[in-house]
Formats: sequence, structure tokens, C-alpha cells
Amino acid sequence: MVQKVNRSRACLKESCEERSDDDISSLLYSTFFSSLMPSYIKDASGETIIFNNAYETLIFPNKTPLFDNSGVNLCDREALTPFSAEDTEVLHGKSVKLASVLDNGLATIPVSIEKRPLFSPDGHVLGLQCQIVLNTQLAVADSLQQKLLLRAVMDAIPDMVFYKDCDRRYAGCNKALELALGMGEAELIGQSDDVLLPSPLRETCYQADMAILGGQEKIVAEEVMSSPEGPIYLESIKTPYRSPGGDIIGIVGVSRDITPHKKKEEELREARKAADAANRAKSDFLANMSHEIRTPMNAIVGFTYLMLNTGLTPKQENYITKIQSANNTLLQTINDILDFSKIEADKMTLETAPFLLSDAFDAVQTLFADKCEEKGLSFSVTIAPETPLRLEGDILRLNQVLNNLVSNAIKFTTEGAIAVNATLGKEEMNENGDKIVTLCITVKDTGIGIEPVQRQSLFDPFMQADTSTSRRFGGTGLGLAITNRLIEMQNGSITVESAAGKGTTFTLRIPFVAGYASDLASPAGDVDIPHLQFTGKKILIVEDNLINQQVAEEILSSRGIAITICNDGREAVALLQKNNNFDLIFMDLQMPRMDGYEATTVLRQQGICDEVPIVAMTADALSQEKERCTACGMNGHLAKPIVIAELDSVLLQFLHP
Repeated sequence: MVQKVNRSRACLKESCEERSDDDISSLLYSTFFSSLMPSYIKDASGETIIFNNAYETLIFPNKTPLFDNSGVNLCDREALTPFSAEDTEVLHGKSVKLASVLDNGLATIPVSIEKRPLFSPDGHVLGLQCQIVLNTQLAVADSLQQKLLLRAVMDAIPDMVFYKDCDRRYAGCNKALELALGMGEAELIGQSDDVLLPSPLRETCYQADMAILGGQEKIVAEEVMSSPEGPIYLESIKTPYRSPGGDIIGIVGVSRDITPHKKKEEELREARKAADAANRAKSDFLANMSHEIRTPMNAIVGFTYLMLNTGLTPKQENYITKIQSANNTLLQTINDILDFSKIEADKMTLETAPFLLSDAFDAVQTLFADKCEEKGLSFSVTIAPETPLRLEGDILRLNQVLNNLVSNAIKFTTEGAIAVNATLGKEEMNENGDKIVTLCITVKDTGIGIEPVQRQSLFDPFMQADTSTSRRFGGTGLGLAITNRLIEMQNGSITVESAAGKGTTFTLRIPFVAGYASDLASPAGDVDIPHLQFTGKKILIVEDNLINQQVAEEILSSRGIAITICNDGREAVALLQKNNNFDLIFMDLQMPRMDGYEATTVLRQQGICDEVPIVAMTADALSQEKERCTACGMNGHLAKPIVIAELDSVLLQFLHP
């Protein structure tokens, strides 16, 4: 054996002596470059001078070639050799072997690095050679570990995860999808949606898959699957699966079962429908109850007014006056309930119009002066000199707030005084350039007062300071709740200061737009309303209730007006088609055969009496009824029971005495 080795060495030496240096260099060069082991060589200064193809492929996979056609390196050589920490030791003649991890941008690869010095024939170090040995076993184990980890992660996801190839055939999935389809991954692989899915869903999935394969980066879609328990709603997200080179080689999808969410949405929709239906039923009930209560009340109020204008004995007049007072209390209770219902249903609206603050305060003075005098209370209503009088806002709601507070003050005060005072708060400009003034209004009494613990629920609906209060003083407990809501709707605030037995002070702060004198129309109060006469004017009353016909006819006749009566809308339309020579029409709304809405619509559409104003005179007092009246062509709305001052205002507006 030894003899054979010696002969081989001798032959190799003889062969080398026969070859030129160029031949040997070419052979070594070719061997280095064709080696499957990634290698590079550095010179004594540590600069990389050459590396082979295997190294280039390992370090720069799928990149632009590092050499041009002449073989010249196109990159910085030093940047190509990440393993340089041990170079100094090797260049001093020491061989080095170590384990490391290579990250080439696509994967982390466990490797063994071997560096050894390159010597000249005389023993000097010319440079070093580095060889990179791929640790195949570690790489395989790491790859397997990553696959197992990926599988564990996928199976832990409760959503259904899948991936398909470019032919739209399933290439894998997680446990959640296996359970949903009732088949294992092995059965699923190779199948397509054409076999697995029903027609409507199959088409949806096809369109989404083709969009992803065509280059769309992401699709989110809602899908529906049938099941014996009912429809299953899925939210699916699909994205492309790309190769290291960026080519689309498949589809990755995630589908989430959103059926519980859909059921919850449906439950909420049904609950909303039920709530809306309940609100409509409540509104219908309130409208009906309002109508049914107001209709007989109209007769009571109307005949009470008419009786007070006849020759009565003092005793009879006392009785009738008390009936009238009870009527007003009952009407206020009904109005409170309706107002609170409108606020709760967000149906209460505010109007903005110019008004005089002095008009609002004069109305309070007129309304409550006699009541305070009857109880022996001092009553004062004052406006500080610096307070602007010309404002823009809702004077009706301001009066309602003041009336509620003063009425309460009178109710709970047996001796002493009640004072209403207005002063100017802050002034500022809004974004439209309007001057905004905040009024500070106080309503102060010397009544029974309120305990601190009772003030906490003072503005809650149906609450009174004490359960004995309603028994002693009466009331629904809605007045202050409505007052608070009305003030909030006007962007204002209300506070209360009180002590038991020492009286109460309510303080309102409400912003208004400062108005101008030219904005104000001439008030109806300039006319002497108690002696109004409209002699020669003609009014048509459309009313089905005989008692209310009599009430309206007698009140209007006392003002010199000629009255014609129709029993329903159809009768009124037939009459007006023959004779429309009327100055005003009072139209009830709820009537047999043809109601007031339909009658007004017919009259306006046919142009029978375009110039004649039509005013609803009805027991329907809700805001939506007023809106319906306007929509069908009416010019006004007068709620029953008829308030004489409001009736006279309507007559002034449309008849012009």
C-alpha cells in the first residue's frame, strides 16, 4: 500500500513539473469557482479578493449578478464577507473553526465556518481562505421546528385558515377549517371550491380568488354558508402568497365566524323596532287620550266662558269661576304630560324669533298678580336697567319656564313675597358675528323651602321634594323636570338655593341673540281684545261634535261673525265647491267619512279656496299633528279646549277687524 502511494506522489510531481504555471493557475481557479462549498479568499491586508459562485448564491440569493461580463466584481468586496471578527488571528498563522448563524434575508441558516491561513513557499502568510460548511442536520431540524411551530400557531387560531395554489386548489388548512368542513387536511388538499361550496358562495369565492391571483393585495368580504342550524356568516380576508422572488404562487385566506355578531345585530334591530313600535304606540295613545280628554274639556271651558258673560248671581259666579280654575289646572296637567312626552321622544322643537323681554315679564305679571293678591303675597317683576330688552329666541318656552317656576313659588308660599328679577350676565360674539347675551333670571320666594337631600332629585320627572307634597299641594311632579329640559334645550342652566322654612331661589342662565327694534312686529296686544268685533266676516266651521259646534258658534257669533257649520270634511268640500265665499275656515281633524287632513288636501289641490286661510281647531295638540296640518296646506293650528286669548289672536291674524 505504501509503495502505491509513493508511486502516485511521484507521478503527480512529474506531471506538475511538465505543466506550465499558467496551466496550474487555470486549473486551481476553475476548481475554486466550481466548488460546491461557499468560499472566499482575503489578502494579507484583509481585503476580499475573490469568492466562488457557491458563496455568491448563499449570501446573495435571487439578487443581481455580482460580476459583469468581464468578471469584474460589481460590489464592495469587504461588504461581501460578514465573518471577519477572527481574521486577525488567522492572518497571524492560526486556523479557526466556529459555529455561527447566517441570515441572508430569506432565512437564518446554521453554518460552520472554517478559516485557515494561506502560506507562500517560504512560509509567509499571503492571506486567508474561508470555507462555509452548511450544517445540514441543524438546518433540517430548524426547518422542521419552524414548520411545527407554524402548524401549532395555525391550529391555535380559532378562525379558519387555509392556503391554495394558483389553480385555486387547497394546499393546506388549520384545525378550525377541518372542523367546519368535517374533513381532514389530507382530504381537503387538492380539492377546489367548485366541489366543496354551494353555488352562490362558490361564485363569490371565485371572484375573490381571481382578483388576488390578478395582483390585488387584499380582499375583505362577507360570505354566507348554509347549515342545518341556519345560515353561517363569515368574514373572509384573502391575500396573495408570494415566492422569495415576489411572484404570486398561491392564496392565503382567513375566515372568521361572525354569526354571533350578526345575531346580536339582528337582536338589536328587533329591539330597536320594538322600541320604535312602543314609542309609536305611546305617541298614538297620548294623541288619542289627549283628543278624548280635550274634546269634552272644550265644551266645559267654552260653556264656562259663555256663562260668565251672562247675568249670574254672585253665588253662581263664584261656582263658575271655581269650575274655570279647575279646568285650567286640569289643562295644565294634560299639557305637562304632553310636553314631557315630547321631550322624552326628542320631538320638542324651539323657535327663534325676535321678542321683547318686557313682553315676557309683563305676561308673568298679568298672569300671577291676582293669584298672589288672593294669597296675600307681595309680587314683584323687575328687569335691571342694563339688561337688553330686544332679543331673539323662543319667547313661548321662556314664558313656560317662568310660569312653571312662579306657579311653584305661589303654590309653596303661604306668606311673604315672590320676586322675579332679570339681570345681564356675560356678553360675547358667536362665530356668525352675532352678539350673544346671557340673561340671569332669579325666581325667589319665602315659602317652605327644600331640604338638601331633597334637592338632589328635584329635577327628576314625577318627583316632588316630599311624598306628602303631592297630597298637600297637588301636582304631577313634572313641572321642574320640564323646566330643566327646556332650559337645557336653550343651552342654558338652572340652579337652586334653598333651606327648609326659609324659602327658595331658582337662578336661570339662558343665552339669547341680541335683537334689534326693526326685527319686532307690531304686537297684537295693541288691540283691545276684550272688545273685538268682526262684523260682516264669515267663517265656516267644520266640526262633527254637536256640543263643540255650539260652543264655537256662540263664541264667534258674540264677535259679530256670521257662522256656517259642516259636519265633516266631505260635506265641507261639497259646500265649498259651490260657494267658497268665506273669510276663514276652522277645520276639525278627526271626523267621520272625510277627516280634516284629507279635506284640506282636496281643497288645496283643486284650487277651490286658495285664498281662504284654513286653521285647524282640534283636540290633537301634539307637535307632529301640527306638522301634518302645515304639510297638507293649513295656515294655523288652534288646540282645544279653546283659550279665548289664543282664539282672538287667530282672528286678529286672519280677519283684520
